[in-house]
Amino acid sequence: MNPLDLMSKGWSTAQGSSAPEPYIYQPLEEEHQEFRLLKLVPSRDPREPLRATIVTVRPDWRALAADPEHQGPRWTALSYVWTDPDEPTVILDGQQLRDTQRTEEILVGNATIKITSNLFHALMLIRGYEEFCTIWADQVCIDQSNLVERASQIQLMHMIFSLAQNVLVWLGKALRASKTQMFAQMFAWLHSPQRTGRIEDAPSFAQFTAKLMGGEPGLHPPPDEDHHLFTKQIAKDILEDPWFSRSWVIQEAVHAKNLLVYLGPVVLPWEMFEEAIFGLSYWSIPWSTAEDSDLATFHRGGLQMIKKTREWQESRYKDETLLPSAPLSTLLQGLRGSRSTDARDKVYAFWHMSDQEFRTEKGWIRPLPISYEKGTREVYGRTVMYCVDTELNLDVLSCACKHEASRQNSEFPSWMHDWQVHPDQLGCATDVHNILPQRGCDAYAVNSESQSGKIPFDACAGRLSDYGRPPDEPKFAYSEDFDYIGLRGIAFDEILAVSSVGHSTTPETGVSVEQQEMDWNSWRNFAMEEMQDDPYHDPETRLEGFCHALTFGNVKIPGPPSKDLLREFELWWSAGRPLQSSDSAHSADWSQRLQTYRKFMGSPFPHGLYVDNRRLFRTARGYIGSACEHVKPGDKVWILWGGALPFLLRKDEQRNGLYSAVGGAVYIHGIMFGEAVAKAEQEGREQEWVYLG
Repeated sequence: MNPLDLMSKGWSTAQGSSAPEPYIYQPLEEEHQEFRLLKLVPSRDPREPLRATIVTVRPDWRALAADPEHQGPRWTALSYVWTDPDEPTVILDGQQLRDTQRTEEILVGNATIKITSNLFHALMLIRGYEEFCTIWADQVCIDQSNLVERASQIQLMHMIFSLAQNVLVWLGKALRASKTQMFAQMFAWLHSPQRTGRIEDAPSFAQFTAKLMGGEPGLHPPPDEDHHLFTKQIAKDILEDPWFSRSWVIQEAVHAKNLLVYLGPVVLPWEMFEEAIFGLSYWSIPWSTAEDSDLATFHRGGLQMIKKTREWQESRYKDETLLPSAPLSTLLQGLRGSRSTDARDKVYAFWHMSDQEFRTEKGWIRPLPISYEKGTREVYGRTVMYCVDTELNLDVLSCACKHEASRQNSEFPSWMHDWQVHPDQLGCATDVHNILPQRGCDAYAVNSESQSGKIPFDACAGRLSDYGRPPDEPKFAYSEDFDYIGLRGIAFDEILAVSSVGHSTTPETGVSVEQQEMDWNSWRNFAMEEMQDDPYHDPETRLEGFCHALTFGNVKIPGPPSKDLLREFELWWSAGRPLQSSDSAHSADWSQRLQTYRKFMGSPFPHGLYVDNRRLFRTARGYIGSACEHVKPGDKVWILWGGALPFLLRKDEQRNGLYSAVGGAVYIHGIMFGEAVAKAEQEGREQEWVYLG
């Protein structure tokens, strides 16, 4: 008899029967890479209890990877979030408490397993599709009370998701305000012959949604809304789902060979879902005004999640490898906006996407130790050491940035980035992964020859982090409690003066044009001030340094600097001002603003400035640069071996001999490509140790 039938017959609901006991997990054999699968009893009756069996499988992973038709277990992997977005959560000391969520039960034989309501609702609907009924869901298939098993199963997750027949993304029961039907109709329109696929489709898309709502009275917006706003709200409803900000889903989505999205009653391939979402949202993003500041979250969350997933998949297919290849530090920087309930997962979630994991499989390097028995500080500290040791650069240190106030209370030293802190909470908004050299993955090849025609930054003149190391000395020094780290390099300069703090130029922040004008005038006057022994020699060269400091070197100026540069730069600056208009993005001049935006994007200058929460500074040698708002006069400019960017270090007055990393990405015009190293050698300077606490 089918074991599912036995299971269903063995469960009695008769009055007087004893309450089911909690399910007891049987140990997995780690050496054989076993894992569990959940087999749901198919049903479409919402009154039927959720029933299943749990089986342990030991697949031949190599055979499955080599031959999709290999005889072995078949399963669907579920990508979801534990918590239900419609339920309140309790936050204690900045951490979300898991056990405050309402729980449901799944019947496994004569026992029960408590699961979160979000997983319960997902499984209740999924069991209606027999092809999905053999499923892997971490909450049930891993004994969550067993820390050793959790760490062991993490090592298998990339294989579980990459070799699953389907990966099912669960986005919740339905859209708010019953918009699921509109989403489905909109999706059908996107694939109609009338769609051209160009940005000019935006007005016709808005007309389409207006017509759609006219034929759907239940979907029509209130009188005080227009169809633009209503359409945008649908995208917002979908993209605000916490799935789009969860750390683990990047790995789960990237590894999937067949990725499906389950949204209310709609199940569709990822590619179609992605196209539908961009159709809903892309027309509104560039035109968002100050009144739309709440959209910033889902712009940086949902849409970036979709964008990065697509980039990783393209990189994967281009390289014809099972896994994309990028260093762990690159992943940690580029995906630091994601969130996890357990702070340690901000590292563990990306390990199996990294270049180091690939090199570990080849036996070239040791693996990153994964353990839930170690505290967050130790995990983050070991991760920094591991990245420096295996990458031979200091990219992982270039993003250690904190608010000045949080520095005094942080359990982490200045050189250790607190990965659980969202970028929006930092005092420096620079996207470090867009600045550092591209290392191994096209998804982050911004500052590289392949995409922008620029030479990657190389402040250390190509010297790796172990440069000049005597055979009997370590690559770097650190204390066992991760209180300090010792690195080699040269002290080159000192901060002499700093400007006021800059403000964002993006529309979502609501910073006024007047404030931006004040920033512009203040910073320009600061940068153009003449200094004795000025390394820039003339106003045009100094102006070039100013432009580069504002854009983090992302200005490609043809030929030598000229007096026309400032005029061109100011024209570019002005071109973006209509985007800051106080007029609604949904008003009659929308088409005109669209054309202005296209002109702005087509200019030779970059599409944005690195000015938010940053300051300009001048050094004692006369160089101009930019750094996070924490920079102060007296901070030392260091070139550390392995550092693509310069570092700003400050003497720790409380601990003799230690320095603090000021944090954030540092740009200094004139020393970003090894010039400081050459000058120091001419001056006879020798490398020295510096210890960061």
